[in-house]
Amino acid sequence: MGRVETLGLIPQDERPVSLSQPKRLMEAAGARVLTPPLGLLGHRERPGNPEALGRWLLREAPRARAWALSLDMLAYGGLVASRELKHPLEVALRRLDILRQAKKLNPQTAFMGFQAIRRLSVSIKSSRDVKAWRRHHEQESLLKHRERNHRVNLKALELLHDNSLDFLALLQEDAKPRGRHKVEQKVLQAFCWKYALDERFVLAPGADEGALALLARSFLRIQGRVPKIKIVFSSERGSRRVIVYEDRPLRQTVSGQLAALGAAPGPGAATELWIWCPDRPSQDLWLEGPLPLSGQFEREMNVFIGKLARALAQGRRIVLADTAYANGADPHLMERLSREIPLGSLLGYSAWNTAANTLGFALAQAALGVRDRTFPMLRLWEDWGYQSMVRPGLREWARGRGFDEWRLKSSERRQAEAWLKARMNDWRQETLAPHFRGIKGRFRIRLPWSRLFEVDICPIS
Repeated sequence: MGRVETLGLIPQDERPVSLSQPKRLMEAAGARVLTPPLGLLGHRERPGNPEALGRWLLREAPRARAWALSLDMLAYGGLVASRELKHPLEVALRRLDILRQAKKLNPQTAFMGFQAIRRLSVSIKSSRDVKAWRRHHEQESLLKHRERNHRVNLKALELLHDNSLDFLALLQEDAKPRGRHKVEQKVLQAFCWKYALDERFVLAPGADEGALALLARSFLRIQGRVPKIKIVFSSERGSRRVIVYEDRPLRQTVSGQLAALGAAPGPGAATELWIWCPDRPSQDLWLEGPLPLSGQFEREMNVFIGKLARALAQGRRIVLADTAYANGADPHLMERLSREIPLGSLLGYSAWNTAANTLGFALAQAALGVRDRTFPMLRLWEDWGYQSMVRPGLREWARGRGFDEWRLKSSERRQAEAWLKARMNDWRQETLAPHFRGIKGRFRIRLPWSRLFEVDICPIS
């Protein structure tokens, strides 16, 4: 058995997609992941403790060969905190100077940072915020927030330039093809070109996949691997569409996520990423629900499923990324796939939140090439089972009781989780168990941020 490498992670928050899920996949790949005490990371609207995290990083840095660091956590106390004006510019800039100390004390350790370029809108903290979220997303009216965060993004590039960081991913949160963020991106890119930082820098759509992307990048670099991944789009025209919440065509999002990961596209690759991207406008499954199954769309789906089934029958190593919707799997596609292919033969799966988030997780599974059937099963259970199939019923149930789906009280959360556990376990037994017969055991199911938007499914050891 080879040496177990230790990697370090300071995530952007303590959500499963930021912390436990990246850690689980990296451990399946053979790494050990060092993370801060949970109490330092905050919780939802309660920021983490940047000063204490900086001290923790200085103390623990020598224990890991490489680190994936959320600069939003180190500067503001987390991704949600980065969207508030509670943290003055000079404080955020000063907090990031801890990286210069860490690198000076540990010159052989790789420090890789990721940071969000400010989204167009506010965080949704309760149902009352939904209208404000829509308004800001359309009007781009948060200019004070943008100016401060842009200055902190530039500080991150300065840290890359003076080699305090070895790699930097600036990830564009929810956006549109036009807007103030595009001007900011040009300034950031110009800095990169001026100082020839191209090989150590990527600017791409995303945010929540950043921890996993940089952990996987670190692990692959330590192993001396530059994995090649064959990219297969379900539709050439669909691949050139701009997906909801992104500012560029899907093809460019794929390229950006490959660059963040340190992988390359290659037709002769051992692993393949198949991307379901039908040729039609995308929409948010959480806000708008699924589109009807039209004749043209069904024909496109039939062709894709047929090709995928034949490829799997040939024993090809395939990860499936479903980008048809934001915030959940395409229910029409997955219902058909579950009848026509053995889902357990997929090397990986992803279909959550934005296309960049989906692709980041999918590409990491493809690049690492881990034959761990539990991780793709958990992704199917969450992205398809919860987000597409069970969550709509849970929302209806909660609304009928007058619950705020974005902010559950403690007693409401307990009731919602009791309702949820029974239905999630039933769905798994009926739908996934026939495809993953060797996976047994119990799973904890909870609502980690006391809202219905995401779920945490964790094996109980």
